[in-house]
Amino acid sequence: MKGEEMLQKTSLGVTFTWTNCRGPTSGTQALGPCWAHGSLKKPSTPNLKGVMSWEWNLEHCNGFVQKDDDEYLVIEQSGNYFIYAQINRKQHMEASFTLMMFKEPDVLLNKVVGPKQGDERGTVNFGRPFFLQKGDKLYCQGNLNLNYILEGNQTYWGLYKI
Repeated sequence: MKGEEMLQKTSLGVTFTWTNCRGPTSGTQALGPCWAHGSLKKPSTPNLKGVMSWEWNLEHCNGFVQKDDDEYLVIEQSGNYFIYAQINRKQHMEASFTLMMFKEPDVLLNKVVGPKQGDERGTVNFGRPFFLQKGDKLYCQGNLNLNYILEGNQTYWGLYKI
């Protein structure tokens, strides 16, 4: 269609495609979907509640999502969001490792458990859609010793508006 431009972005092996629509008088309306992605901070120290710290990259999220410190994402517009997360263990652990996604006040949205034995390294991940409401505050927590977890691009979570 006239005034539309196809855009693509590839991150972590996933390619996102969307249409950039141009309104008749307002110029470009949107450059793409709201996408918030956090990689585990180096070094990461959980807060007193066990919430991990992240290095955030927010794209096209004004009015949709904002970060609160390095630990939380706050939803500014109700709607459907796809939330994803992955955690990588770099060595054998004595206990299973768990990744949990919450919204305040301590409402569990999702939980994945990785094995303590098997390969020297281990990975757990999830991704699924959620309906989130304005004011929801999301965070990620684990039952793990962060010395066992790979940082940066190996352990992350985020969301995008669908």
